[in-house]
Amino acid sequence: MSLDRNQANIIDKPTEFNISKKWGRQWYRFQQFLDKIDSPNTILFCLDYDEGKEYLKEDEDAFFKNNMEEFDCLMMNNLITEYKNCRQLVNINKLRRHFLTFNRECNYEWHYNRAKKNVHDYEEACERLSEFREHLELPDMILPKKEQSYILPFVEEAYNVVQSWLNGRHLFETNLVLKKPANVLTFRRSNRRPRMVLRKIPIERELPDDSDESPPELEYSSTEAYDIEDLITTLRKIEAKYDIESIFNRAAAGIRGIYHTFEDSSE
Repeated sequence: MSLDRNQANIIDKPTEFNISKKWGRQWYRFQQFLDKIDSPNTILFCLDYDEGKEYLKEDEDAFFKNNMEEFDCLMMNNLITEYKNCRQLVNINKLRRHFLTFNRECNYEWHYNRAKKNVHDYEEACERLSEFREHLELPDMILPKKEQSYILPFVEEAYNVVQSWLNGRHLFETNLVLKKPANVLTFRRSNRRPRMVLRKIPIERELPDDSDESPPELEYSSTEAYDIEDLITTLRKIEAKYDIESIFNRAAAGIRGIYHTFEDSSE
């Protein structure tokens, strides 16, 4: 007995949720990238002087107030624990490092385009050096056919969004700054040894004439950074759009809820 098209489709439909290893691996790397850039280790949570002055010590307040033309805002990561009203900024070089790791770990098309360019450069070099073949053995370099199944939509969309964001602010190939970054002021209060050289400003206060005590020093650093909140919002929308496992689980939970609540109920 032959089956019509509709019957065959019903038989061929999956009965369990499953994703391929390709999808799962790239999805994991995409979420890892997003979690890295959307964290206090990457984001600079900032306030301007009027909003942040209440959290400053007297010497810090005086310094910020006297240098407001140099600094646009104050980093609050080490001063407060609630960042609800803060601007979210990022150092563009730190974002680029995370983006590079993301591309290296899961962006097939990024790898393919790099390989294509390198093969093209090699072929040009072979042609340029063809008259020296008695000295050189130069084998052909064959670029493999592009495997479309490795190009997944969430990686492609995330790449385009982040690359466009970067290109709109700083063209690194020509070192051209297209959008001026904010200059973020950071005060250091920890006793731990700083990872970078911090500028130290002696704090003026009166000391007894016979005192051997040196005036305390105010330690601070500055970082150029750009607003990143819109970029993170867009990437989170991509995540929600392609998080098929969570969407599946919600649907399954809804069905279970119907059976659990009503299967034994009577009017």
